[in-house]
Amino acid sequence: MTEPVADGDTLAQIGKLQEVQPIWQLEGHEVCRDVHFALSVAQAVLKSQRERVADLADPNSGAQLLRELQALGVHEASPQTVAMVALVESAVDRLAAVGAMSRQDAWQQLYRDVLDRHCDSA
Repeated sequence: MTEPVADGDTLAQIGKLQEVQPIWQLEGHEVCRDVHFALSVAQAVLKSQRERVADLADPNSGAQLLRELQALGVHEASPQTVAMVALVESAVDRLAAVGAMSRQDAWQQLYRDVLDRHCDSA
């Protein structure tokens, strides 16, 4: 099976997410941009994981999450990026279970909710 590799945009987004900036310099549109980047990165990892999960012995382990990031071409990640993907994955799984919906529907619901809350116009 061929390993998935993130496109250049996803890798650029991951790099941008990991840049530290003073909060006082951020404006509303930049927060929304960062939220979009974070969700795009999480979605890329979750999509890749979904496509490859049958190949893995323990699809819910932390090591699996790191393997998935590596499979996408991420060679360095901040603890915050890893935690963000883990939190989004858990939120999607929980929402799918509680809402009796597919993971894809749960992802779309979470995505809309986050953008509605943190962006002026989604």
